[in-house]
Amino acid sequence: MKVMGSGLPVSAPLAGAAAVVLLLTHRPGAALVLTLSFLTAIISGLWLEHVLWQVLQPGRPRLTRPLFWQAAGRMGFLAGAFAVLFVYRRQVELWAVALGLTLAVVGWTWAGVRSK
Repeated sequence: MKVMGSGLPVSAPLAGAAAVVLLLTHRPGAALVLTLSFLTAIISGLWLEHVLWQVLQPGRPRLTRPLFWQAAGRMGFLAGAFAVLFVYRRQVELWAVALGLTLAVVGWTWAGVRSK
């Protein structure tokens, strides 16, 4: 059962509301960081679910060459995202990054609890 996408109806409005609150309190940088970290977490979670769905099947694991290159590309993307975060660490409000990641996890938790 695929769960990651079913958490979006809960987490996306929460992330949008948090970004609007940050914009209204004159923190556009924090709103951008929150939104980008949320999107990165959601895209990575959906991709990870796709990979695990293909690899963890009964019988022999199906780790194909395209799947390997997708994994290498995703790790490169995440390494680049963390490198940018490291370079701009003085301008980025880390609590906004943490909030964006937390909102994605809240959506996944809600979807996982609801699916049982």
